Amino acid sequence: MSGCGDSGLGSCDKQPDVSGQWTLALTPASIDGGVPEIPRADTIVAQLVQVKPPGVLSLGRLIEGTLVSSDKGFFDTLIIPPLMMNDGSKTGSLLGCELSINVPVEGNVSDDDVDQGPLRIALTGTITGRGAMQGIMHLSSTILSDDATAMPRSFLWTATQP
Repeated sequence: MSGCGDSGLGSCDKQPDVSGQWTLALTPASIDGGVPEIPRADTIVAQLVQVKPPGVLSLGRLIEGTLVSSDKGFFDTLIIPPLMMNDGSKTGSLLGCELSINVPVEGNVSDDDVDQGPLRIALTGTITGRGAMQGIMHLSSTILSDDATAMPRSFLWTATQP
């Protein structure tokens, strides 16, 4: 599948297509409400592909690809599955300049309305300029692969594109 570089309805005026390689920097951050933070910083290399969803009236874009963590205590490689029949809540989506990437702990996800369980990682943020994104802290979390409690942990993140 190829990226959709159009600037149609629902696209981001700052960067209409987020396809390509991104480097994400995760840093520990506490949020109100007692959600624990990640214990250390991490760098993730994301290879993203932006895809138009099926349907003429669809406003957003779907995001699929891979996330590779430099710290295997976070995770090794995660696949953002190419699910075409969901609203992006189980995978990745882009509406305007708002980005959301969700990868369930279970790798075997389905293209239906069934809850896929807890998320290994949830990245929510905005495109702030060409080749730049910033996360929304209280909406971004991960479950570390080396954490036996499987507790979601909050973090701040930024992303840049070479």
